Amino acid sequence: MVLLTFFASCLDDFEQGNIILTDKNGNSVVLVVEIADTEQERAKGLMYRSRLGENQGMLFIFEKPGVYGFWMKNMVIPVDIIFIDENKKVVHIEERVQPCENDPCKIYRPKSPVKYVLEVKAGFIRENFPLCVSNTEGCLSVEIGLLEEKR
Repeated sequence: MVLLTFFASCLDDFEQGNIILTDKNGNSVVLVVEIADTEQERAKGLMYRSRLGENQGMLFIFEKPGVYGFWMKNMVIPVDIIFIDENKKVVHIEERVQPCENDPCKIYRPKSPVKYVLEVKAGFIRENFPLCVSNTEGCLSVEIGLLEEKR
């Protein structure tokens, strides 16, 4: 329990931001996100996090577009993984990805290069954007804004 508390408290070091996801019909959801934009922050991600709020998440930002892989090692909670290209369009979604319990862990990758990856509470996509479940590519546009600088 102490280890989980320690790692959860380390998340306060992440820069904060917000994201607005909007579908083709104009339906929007605003999320408060922690920004992981360094190699060390991207490696830590949501590891050991015991919960994630309804409209909260983590945004991974890469220097350049690529086909980046994500695994669920040391994760405690399931998430939806939303892969976003450099034009801020969703190109791939992995729903209800479960924590990895045994090595080797499955690696989740987008079908095309991305610059951003958003992890949110499992079930977020199905609950908020059900039309995107069957037709992922281009179903959502994304606006990203920073709320505060790193401490």
